[in-house]
Amino acid sequence: MKSTELTAEESTNEFDGNGFAPLIRLAGVTKVFLTDEVETHALSGIHLDIREGEYISISGCWILLPTGVTR
Repeated sequence: MKSTELTAEESTNEFDGNGFAPLIRLAGVTKVFLTDEVETHALSGIHLDIREGEYISISGCWILLPTGVTR
């Protein structure tokens, strides 16, 4: 049995010291890949706030396997 699981905490609109809430907030993001043999925790408890005027870059590598699964 193969599966993946992505979870995140419920977000709130908390304001920073300048009175602005983040445009994007990730709170407690977790990503787990499950197979018959192994449980792989790819992400665990990730928190990220992106505010107006900030520039970010997120990169990664995804491979599409012949079975249709991405890695």
